[in-house]
Amino acid sequence: MQREFVSMISHEFRSPMAAIQGTSHLIEMSLNGNLPGKLDRYLEIQKESLKTLGELVDQVLLLNQLFTDNVRSTADSTEKLLQ
Repeated sequence: MQREFVSMISHEFRSPMAAIQGTSHLIEMSLNGNLPGKLDRYLEIQKESLKTLGELVDQVLLLNQLFTDNVRSTADSTEKLLQ
């Protein structure tokens, strides 16, 4: 159940992240790379933030996988001890 919850949360984070990333790309493409004023820097900050958030989501998924595997391994070891 925990694994499904973490997967759902991951999806809920990644969906808006993809929309933001797509919108940023469309802005860049529509202006043919000629971004006015500080817009170029703002889009760069946005890309960096999306990358960081994506890495955090990946880490949560990895930690959940490690925890799940550890619990499974502990349960298997306990079962073997009881036999």
